[in-house]
Amino acid sequence: MKTKKSTFLALILLLPMAANADPISYIYSGFNASGSLGGVNFASEDFVITALADTDNIGPWAFATGQNTHTSATIEINGFSIATVLTASHSWYISGLLGLGQDLSINWMTFVDGALTDYDLSASIGPIFGTVSNVDQFNNVSTSAGILSFTDVSLQGSFQAIAHSVPEPGTLALLGIGLFGMGLSRRRKKI
Repeated sequence: MKTKKSTFLALILLLPMAANADPISYIYSGFNASGSLGGVNFASEDFVITALADTDNIGPWAFATGQNTHTSATIEINGFSIATVLTASHSWYISGLLGLGQDLSINWMTFVDGALTDYDLSASIGPIFGTVSNVDQFNNVSTSAGILSFTDVSLQGSFQAIAHSVPEPGTLALLGIGLFGMGLSRRRKKI
């Protein structure tokens, strides 16, 4: 019986363990905008866009060095409930520039700052304060609260990326084996 358990544990340790990609949040904040959401006009309200993505999805894009398609994105405009962005979106980068836009289409905003020169969307950074442009293209974006369109946006704000570490599968397997071993030893003590 003891050799079967030892063999079983040895086989588990020899299994190939694939690494998981890390989830990452891209946060565009500190901006102030006028426009409309779901047919309701707003003027000079602060907003925050939080986009979630996976570092495995970073790849080339025709108009930039690379891009990362978001798994989800939300926009929080002062005075409104948080709305989920329903239009497929991504963040993109070129040396010193970072953008937020609709997949395979319009660039909603371009964030400019020298601190982004070597940034490739794969790690935590910031917050970095800089300027945005191209926000006039942030029109007719489908959200859970209705269509969002900006008519005017302040040019100053910040960008921050937060990488969320996920334990490697091998680490989780070792933890599981340790818990299994502790359970066996407690069972033996009771017998």
